[in-house]
Amino acid sequence: MMPPAVRLPNFFLAGVAKAGTTALHAYLAQHPQVFMSPIKEPWFFGVADLLSPPYGDNVRAALERDRAWLQDYLEGPQSPDTWRYVMDWDDYVRLFRDARDEAVIGEASTGYFWLPSAARAIRAKLPEARFAFMLRDPAERLFTLYGLNLWREPHVSFRAWFHATLEAQHLSPSIVGAGRYATHL
Repeated sequence: MMPPAVRLPNFFLAGVAKAGTTALHAYLAQHPQVFMSPIKEPWFFGVADLLSPPYGDNVRAALERDRAWLQDYLEGPQSPDTWRYVMDWDDYVRLFRDARDEAVIGEASTGYFWLPSAARAIRAKLPEARFAFMLRDPAERLFTLYGLNLWREPHVSFRAWFHATLEAQHLSPSIVGAGRYATHL
Protein backbone atom coordinates (compact mmCIF):
# COMPACT_ATOMS: atom_id res chain seq x y z
CA MET A 1 0.00 0.00 0.00
CA MET A 2 1.35 3.43 -0.97
CA PRO A 3 1.53 6.11 1.72
CA PRO A 4 -0.85 9.01 1.12
CA ALA A 5 0.54 11.86 -0.96
CA VAL A 6 1.71 14.81 1.08
CA ARG A 7 -0.65 17.72 0.76
CA LEU A 8 0.72 21.23 0.64
CA PRO A 9 -0.69 24.53 1.90
CA ASN A 10 -3.65 26.08 0.13
CA PHE A 11 -3.85 28.84 2.74
CA PHE A 12 -1.32 31.25 4.26
CA LEU A 13 -1.72 33.42 7.32
CA ALA A 14 0.63 36.41 7.27
CA GLY A 15 0.75 39.83 8.87
CA VAL A 16 2.73 41.67 11.47
CA ALA A 17 4.10 40.76 14.86
CA LYS A 18 1.72 41.40 17.76
CA ALA A 19 -1.42 41.31 15.61
CA GLY A 20 -2.79 37.93 16.71
CA THR A 21 -1.33 35.49 14.17
CA THR A 22 -0.20 33.06 16.86
CA ALA A 23 -3.67 32.96 18.42
CA LEU A 24 -5.41 32.55 15.06
CA HIS A 25 -2.96 29.80 14.07
CA ALA A 26 -3.79 27.95 17.30
CA TYR A 27 -7.57 28.38 16.83
CA LEU A 28 -7.46 27.22 13.22
CA ALA A 29 -5.39 24.17 14.17
CA GLN A 30 -8.24 23.06 16.46
CA HIS A 31 -10.77 22.92 13.62
CA PRO A 32 -11.33 19.40 12.24
CA GLN A 33 -11.28 20.59 8.61
CA VAL A 34 -8.05 22.59 8.98
CA PHE A 35 -4.48 21.34 9.16
CA MET A 36 -1.95 23.96 10.20
CA SER A 37 1.80 23.49 9.98
CA PRO A 38 3.02 22.27 13.37
CA ILE A 39 5.81 24.86 13.19
CA LYS A 40 4.33 28.32 13.16
CA GLU A 41 6.57 30.63 11.18
CA PRO A 42 8.80 28.33 9.12
CA TRP A 43 9.40 31.35 6.83
CA PHE A 44 10.24 29.01 3.91
CA PHE A 45 8.96 31.31 1.17
CA GLY A 46 11.00 34.21 2.52
CA VAL A 47 14.32 32.43 1.96
CA ALA A 48 15.60 34.81 -0.75
CA ASP A 49 15.15 37.82 1.53
CA LEU A 50 16.17 36.10 4.74
CA LEU A 51 19.51 34.88 3.40
CA SER A 52 20.36 38.36 2.10
CA PRO A 53 21.40 41.44 4.09
CA PRO A 54 20.45 42.59 6.63
CA TYR A 55 19.20 39.22 7.93
CA GLY A 56 21.51 36.68 6.26
CA ASP A 57 24.14 36.21 8.95
CA ASN A 58 21.59 35.83 11.76
CA VAL A 59 19.40 33.45 9.75
CA ARG A 60 22.35 31.28 8.70
CA ALA A 61 23.46 31.09 12.36
CA ALA A 62 19.94 30.03 13.42
CA LEU A 63 19.79 27.41 10.65
CA GLU A 64 23.13 25.98 11.74
CA ARG A 65 22.16 26.04 15.42
CA ASP A 66 18.81 24.32 14.79
CA ARG A 67 19.85 21.85 12.05
CA ALA A 68 19.97 18.71 14.24
CA TRP A 69 16.85 19.73 16.17
CA LEU A 70 14.89 20.25 12.96
CA GLN A 71 15.87 16.87 11.50
CA ASP A 72 14.89 15.09 14.72
CA TYR A 73 11.62 17.03 14.79
CA LEU A 74 10.76 16.20 11.17
CA GLU A 75 11.47 12.49 11.71
CA GLY A 76 9.60 12.19 14.99
CA PRO A 77 6.23 13.30 16.30
CA GLN A 78 5.60 16.88 15.27
CA SER A 79 4.07 18.60 18.26
CA PRO A 80 3.30 22.30 17.77
CA ASP A 81 6.33 24.58 17.98
CA THR A 82 6.42 28.35 17.90
CA TRP A 83 8.87 28.88 15.07
CA ARG A 84 12.00 27.56 13.44
CA TYR A 85 13.39 28.47 10.06
CA VAL A 86 12.69 25.75 7.51
CA MET A 87 14.59 26.70 4.35
CA ASP A 88 14.84 23.39 2.47
CA TRP A 89 11.92 22.32 0.23
CA ASP A 90 12.02 18.67 1.31
CA ASP A 91 12.00 19.71 4.97
CA TYR A 92 9.13 22.11 4.31
CA VAL A 93 7.07 19.38 2.63
CA ARG A 94 7.64 17.11 5.63
CA LEU A 95 5.85 19.65 7.85
CA PHE A 96 2.61 18.61 6.12
CA ARG A 97 3.08 14.84 6.24
CA ASP A 98 0.20 14.42 8.70
CA ALA A 99 -2.34 16.36 6.63
CA ARG A 100 -5.06 14.06 5.35
CA ASP A 101 -8.47 15.08 4.05
CA GLU A 102 -8.75 18.52 5.65
CA ALA A 103 -10.27 21.16 3.38
CA VAL A 104 -7.68 23.74 4.44
CA ILE A 105 -3.97 23.10 4.71
CA GLY A 106 -2.34 26.16 6.23
CA GLU A 107 0.86 27.79 7.26
CA ALA A 108 1.47 31.01 9.20
CA SER A 109 4.58 33.15 8.76
CA THR A 110 4.18 36.84 9.50
CA GLY A 111 7.12 37.73 7.27
CA TYR A 112 5.24 36.71 4.14
CA PHE A 113 3.44 40.03 4.50
CA TRP A 114 6.50 42.29 4.46
CA LEU A 115 9.33 40.29 2.87
CA PRO A 116 9.53 41.53 -0.75
CA SER A 117 9.97 38.16 -2.50
CA ALA A 118 7.66 35.98 -0.39
CA ALA A 119 4.38 36.44 -2.31
CA ARG A 120 6.09 35.78 -5.64
CA ALA A 121 7.76 32.64 -4.23
CA ILE A 122 4.44 31.32 -2.91
CA ARG A 123 2.69 31.98 -6.21
CA ALA A 124 5.46 30.16 -8.12
CA LYS A 125 5.05 26.97 -6.03
CA LEU A 126 1.41 27.12 -4.92
CA PRO A 127 -0.48 29.40 -7.33
CA GLU A 128 -3.95 28.54 -6.00
CA ALA A 129 -3.13 29.43 -2.39
CA ARG A 130 -5.23 31.97 -0.52
CA PHE A 131 -4.07 34.52 2.05
CA ALA A 132 -5.35 36.07 5.24
CA PHE A 133 -3.49 39.03 6.72
CA MET A 134 -3.52 39.96 10.39
CA LEU A 135 -2.90 43.67 10.90
CA ARG A 136 -3.16 46.01 13.84
CA ASP A 137 -3.01 49.76 14.25
CA PRO A 138 0.66 50.40 13.33
CA ALA A 139 1.33 52.83 16.17
CA GLU A 140 -0.21 50.53 18.80
CA ARG A 141 1.74 47.58 17.42
CA LEU A 142 4.99 49.52 17.53
CA PHE A 143 4.35 50.64 21.11
CA THR A 144 3.63 47.02 22.12
CA LEU A 145 6.97 45.95 20.63
CA TYR A 146 8.65 48.74 22.58
CA GLY A 147 6.97 47.51 25.76
CA LEU A 148 8.25 43.99 25.13
CA ASN A 149 11.77 45.39 24.77
CA LEU A 150 11.69 47.15 28.16
CA TRP A 151 12.95 44.07 29.99
CA ARG A 152 16.30 44.55 28.18
CA GLU A 153 16.51 48.30 28.62
CA PRO A 154 14.02 49.35 31.30
CA HIS A 155 14.95 53.05 31.25
CA VAL A 156 14.94 53.73 27.50
CA SER A 157 12.21 56.04 26.23
CA PHE A 158 9.96 55.11 23.34
CA ARG A 159 11.55 57.87 21.27
CA ALA A 160 15.09 56.60 21.91
CA TRP A 161 14.05 52.99 21.22
CA PHE A 162 12.31 54.01 17.99
CA HIS A 163 15.34 55.92 16.70
CA ALA A 164 17.68 53.07 17.65
CA THR A 165 15.39 50.63 15.81
CA LEU A 166 15.43 52.82 12.70
CA GLU A 167 19.23 52.83 12.76
CA ALA A 168 19.55 49.05 13.32
CA GLN A 169 19.76 47.61 9.80
CA HIS A 170 18.72 44.14 10.94
CA LEU A 171 15.69 45.35 12.96
CA SER A 172 14.13 48.24 11.11
CA PRO A 173 12.57 46.34 8.16
CA SER A 174 10.69 43.90 10.38
CA ILE A 175 9.79 46.28 13.20
CA VAL A 176 9.18 49.65 11.58
CA GLY A 177 9.02 48.71 7.90
CA ALA A 178 6.44 45.99 8.44
CA GLY A 179 4.03 48.68 9.69
CA ARG A 180 3.97 50.40 6.30
CA TYR A 181 0.91 48.42 5.27
CA ALA A 182 0.12 50.19 2.01
CA THR A 183 3.58 49.29 0.69
CA HIS A 184 3.09 45.60 1.36
CA LEU A 185 -0.55 45.11 0.43
